Amino acid sequence: MLNKTAAGEVEKREGAYVTLLYGEDFLLGVRVLGQSIRETKTTYDLVVIVTGALSKQSQKTLRRDGWIVRNVDTIANPGKGPQSGKGYPARFSAVYTKLTIFNLTQYKKVVYLDADTIMLRNSDELFECPGFCAALRHSERLNSGVMTVTPSEDMYNDMISKIATYPSYTGGDQGFLNAYFEDFINAPLFDSEEIPTDANMMRLPTGYNADIGLYLLNSNRWMISQDDIKIVHYTLGPFKPWNWWTSWVITDLDAWQKFRYDLPEDSFGNRHGVTGPQRFWIRVLSWLPFGLTAGLYYKYFHGARTASANNEKAEAIPSTSSAPLTHSLMSKVGLPKRFVGNSICIGYATLLLPLWLVLAMIPHKIFPFWGWLLSYEWIVFLHGSLFSLYLKYCYDTGRKAGASNLPTFKFASWSNPWRVTLKSFGISVLIMILTPWVSSLLQISSLIPRLVVTVASALVLCIMLTHVYSTLPVRWFSHGRHEGTGKIGS
Repeated sequence: MLNKTAAGEVEKREGAYVTLLYGEDFLLGVRVLGQSIRETKTTYDLVVIVTGALSKQSQKTLRRDGWIVRNVDTIANPGKGPQSGKGYPARFSAVYTKLTIFNLTQYKKVVYLDADTIMLRNSDELFECPGFCAALRHSERLNSGVMTVTPSEDMYNDMISKIATYPSYTGGDQGFLNAYFEDFINAPLFDSEEIPTDANMMRLPTGYNADIGLYLLNSNRWMISQDDIKIVHYTLGPFKPWNWWTSWVITDLDAWQKFRYDLPEDSFGNRHGVTGPQRFWIRVLSWLPFGLTAGLYYKYFHGARTASANNEKAEAIPSTSSAPLTHSLMSKVGLPKRFVGNSICIGYATLLLPLWLVLAMIPHKIFPFWGWLLSYEWIVFLHGSLFSLYLKYCYDTGRKAGASNLPTFKFASWSNPWRVTLKSFGISVLIMILTPWVSSLLQISSLIPRLVVTVASALVLCIMLTHVYSTLPVRWFSHGRHEGTGKIGS
């Protein structure tokens, strides 16, 4: 309850750290931000502005974490809407709700932080910054991810009256604020030990809004002393610290992950920021491929392999010459038209489809270890299963085609291609696993060199896969033709 003065006026509280949450996607980010602020031993309130898009259960979790939840109506984006080259991005539909911080008049001062920031060191001195304060960023524009605001109902109403007419270069609140505070670039730099008495705007030093994007572009080094960094801002679009794949781009997520691990229980009793559904899917997705692999093997391949082994024991392979995979040989085998080209296309399709499914299937906010483990497990399983089914199709097609006057071979892999199939698949899987991490093994930390090395590794993988996709189907088709006539290797 708010206290009142003797004159009946509401007594304002000193200040609060404030953030905005208008959907479930950034819930974990807000929780981690709150944990990072609490660990600095601040005495200021933690306020989260939420809209009706956030569930009651999530609001309960935030209150358990120590947040004061303030429900507000969404301030609609006045732009034309998400469309190519115009309007605003779809994710900016409710960002103007951030302007509500200027109307938190129950506080003398508020420090706003985006949900994709964390506080590494106590930053309570920000409450001493007069008027409006923010950090300059690219092209000498203010960044609205960290701001100090002196709430004013008159200023808030003035902003609301102008959001439909003021331009926004971003299509969201940041562009509007740059237009509203058009003289901000001339504001003096904030120094808590020396504050001008007549200042109504000040520029925050970089350490209060350290851009992780600039850190990466500068070869994973900060442009200022690391001891001066108090707030880190994760500004890389889909590479937010709670998405498991971000650990490849941002190799130093230890601080964020530590705050996450220290989170209190949520409203369902889950710890470490892991939800019940995430834990369930981790358990299911971890073991399901093994059972499915066993079932598919016995259903489609065990019988065929056993029959081939029995036939090989019964009949010797009277071969004295080698037969490399040449165009002439493929013609003699009697391959269907465009067989090899189609096989290569099908092979890559059986790889790209699992990649898409994995990104859609694995919970985005699980810990990186589980994300990478499950992604490799399911890509290998799905790719192996789909391509194996295509190889069985090639084998069945070969059996139907039959064979006559076929060449003999020096090695048994042509009559029974199991060994070369398993060898090729094993090498391909090994290269596939190593490809994203070659740069790490070479201790390359800079973003651009990492990308170059990864692309080069991916090209090596493509060469290997192209060879596998072009040769294995031919081997299985040939094997099927041999078995179709009952002449294994003869």
